[in-house]
Amino acid sequence: MDMLNKSISTYVCAKMIKRELLQKAFEIIPYTFCTVAEDLLIMFFVTYFATSYIGIDHVSYLYRLTSGITSVITIDNPQRWSLVCSTASVFKIIYSWVDEMKEKNGVSPISKEAYREIQKSAVFYLKNNLEQMYGSVAKEFLPEARQMLNQFWGESFVNTIDKKFFADSKN
Repeated sequence: MDMLNKSISTYVCAKMIKRELLQKAFEIIPYTFCTVAEDLLIMFFVTYFATSYIGIDHVSYLYRLTSGITSVITIDNPQRWSLVCSTASVFKIIYSWVDEMKEKNGVSPISKEAYREIQKSAVFYLKNNLEQMYGSVAKEFLPEARQMLNQFWGESFVNTIDKKFFADSKN
């Protein structure tokens, strides 16, 4: 899976993708509420089914982290915060599919290395959610935001990543 070893980007934009590959991907991807990392979800399945690809050595798309949903603004309500936390649904879908295929076929559909890369991506996105929570969430909304983050990602995973990356900043 070339997407996972970073030889191609996870953005759907600036790519020509065969319609059949997208159809296969969308047959597997259930409807989900997701506003961040949805490209990663689509490209995970597209690259899984692709037998080859041709790339260009030219940047044709620049993602701006300071606009739209990823902009740095004060988050003070559940609706806005759920847009940020929705990234977790991408990984729930991927993990569920991998587990389902493993149970069905007796073997994982992806390599251990690819699975580790997915885990690294999940940690990256959760870390980003925590950074946004500590940096952009209004103080009076923090307890509810933390509870929502736990619901989206799982309390144990949130606590583990929080301790690993943010323990020093809270002292």
